[in-house]
Amino acid sequence: MWLTARHTGGVRQPLPTERTVLQGLSIARWGAVCWIAATTILQRKDVANPTIAVASIAAAVAVAAMHSYWLRKQPSRLVRPVTVAIEVALALYLYAADGWAYGHSHFSGGGQNLAGSAPDIAAISAGTVLGPWWGALVGAVLGLGRFLGAITDHNQTIYRQDSISVLSTMVFSMLAAFVFGSIARLLRQVETEVLGVRARADIARTLHDGVLQTLALVERRTRESDPELAAVARRSDRKLRAWLFHGNEESGDLSSRLRAVADQVSGEYDVPITMSLVDDDSVAVDPSTVHALAGAAGEAMVNAVKHGSPTTVVVFAEVNDDSVFVSVRDDGCGFDPGTAARGQGLDQSIMARMADIGGRATITSAPGEGTEVQLWSK
Repeated sequence: MWLTARHTGGVRQPLPTERTVLQGLSIARWGAVCWIAATTILQRKDVANPTIAVASIAAAVAVAAMHSYWLRKQPSRLVRPVTVAIEVALALYLYAADGWAYGHSHFSGGGQNLAGSAPDIAAISAGTVLGPWWGALVGAVLGLGRFLGAITDHNQTIYRQDSISVLSTMVFSMLAAFVFGSIARLLRQVETEVLGVRARADIARTLHDGVLQTLALVERRTRESDPELAAVARRSDRKLRAWLFHGNEESGDLSSRLRAVADQVSGEYDVPITMSLVDDDSVAVDPSTVHALAGAAGEAMVNAVKHGSPTTVVVFAEVNDDSVFVSVRDDGCGFDPGTAARGQGLDQSIMARMADIGGRATITSAPGEGTEVQLWSK
């Protein structure tokens, strides 16, 4: 999964939080360059091939400078696979160059490896750009790359301590790539959600200052002269407000779904619906349960305003550890449940929905005393 979510002219651009991560990696690269240069100078007596050592430092400087330049001028290049491949190739080269530069027994003799932290930075970069799992794979490859140092070190045998060093390096690189990749992906998701909320707020402000005020004006001026047009304007206003302020009614938690349904029914039938929700945020409600309860409660609201002629409808919902309870009560004309005909709305839209999730529904009503529909998820 790519970490980029913004496009400019068809080119993926890193988000602001991603650029912060990329800046940190850029600083780390220059730190690795300083480490490589410093350890080479300190171990200069052990250097068998100064040309290879200098070339290795120059290659590390070139890659660090390239990343710094792109970070300032073309940040989109830093989130491309080819850029990660260049950094991985540099890390593998530095592993191999250690043996070429220092010669015999440097790998196993405890000397500071020429690669330094460059392979770890390459693994973290891969996890950040390509995602945690691809990053872990790259980390494994870079960990195995330490064998290159042993081979080019002219050792005839890979010692046991060499294998342990390779294994620890591989595990660390994989974990670093996976952890940083997961954090980067989480940052992308959070920032994408924030950008979505901001965009929705901008749209809401624009529509509120234009479309919603126009619909309200149309409803007010045609209420007496053209009731049908006023009803259309009122329904459109309610639906638009529900989308703006409650999101898509096909998703979300129980509170959001119930409010969206109540707004829609209230706007369509011009009957006030009062909401009373006791929602325990620590309890997660299964999406199928939310869908069934919202659908059944919505049908109960429609039945109340269509057939009961109420002055108000009250919806109460409570979420606890064991189950979810929803009540839809109106002060309408009521009916006798024992003698009333049971239609599709009651049987299929309420009773069947609750039965599908292992729940139940009861209806309490009497002529002149209103109606209450009670729903239990279990």
